[in-house]
Amino acid sequence: MTGISEAIKNTLTELVRKHRFQKYLRCVQENDPQCSVLQFSNSGIAGTEMTHLCTALNTNTTITRLVLTKNPELRTKDMTNLFSVLSKTHVIHIEADWKYFDDKAVSE
Repeated sequence: MTGISEAIKNTLTELVRKHRFQKYLRCVQENDPQCSVLQFSNSGIAGTEMTHLCTALNTNTTITRLVLTKNPELRTKDMTNLFSVLSKTHVIHIEADWKYFDDKAVSE
């Protein structure tokens, strides 16, 4: 499991590199009903939040800011599922405590 955090980092880097920022700005400016915006704060993501997040992402949601924080309820399989969904979504900005995910990958 030690390689999962590196895979997650690579996936996130690629997502951030490929995002369509201009399209997002245009949607917001035109108040386009097809462009829904989801913002997660420092509360982190776990349990039912993960389910809601994945459901929302599957409806072509644009995330403006996704912050992944230290949370004992966040399991490696949740992260794998999340990034699988994120690969089909546009994420504009992501922050994460990579050391924490390294520790989680080793412990699970």
